[in-house]
Amino acid sequence: MGEDLTGQEGCALILKSDGKVYKSTVVNDKKIIGFFGEIVSGKDSIQNTERDQLAFVVGIGDSYHWKTIEEVDSSGNTVQRETKYINGIKVCNEGGDIEVGDLLVTSSRVGYFMKQSDDLIRNYTAARCAQTVTFGGDTEKSGIYCIMMCG
Repeated sequence: MGEDLTGQEGCALILKSDGKVYKSTVVNDKKIIGFFGEIVSGKDSIQNTERDQLAFVVGIGDSYHWKTIEEVDSSGNTVQRETKYINGIKVCNEGGDIEVGDLLVTSSRVGYFMKQSDDLIRNYTAARCAQTVTFGGDTEKSGIYCIMMCG
């Protein structure tokens, strides 16, 4: 990570030439690689070097991720439950309200996606929205469901 991403889940990330990820700040940034899911430990993608803190970036596919948790109940039975642990992306109203099927790109608002101005897939297209977002008096929304297509 090129900057502290603690608490920034769902924000748009770009990959800079130093091989680190940063929150996006530019409209239609073609360096978009996805959104921030969580901080993990493991090997980085570029140098295959073990790291204590890595940004888990969701770049292709579903913007919600589910985890199966096994617990033992009071009777000693193993019970499985599903919990959502990656909760979608952050969007802003720069491109207007968003409808299902609209394409999304980076915005000038740090770390936020917005509605793309046309319906052509471009080198800066990040995702296809899978829910309607009406901003009303709000300028930002989070936890938005989409299919990422930029990784």
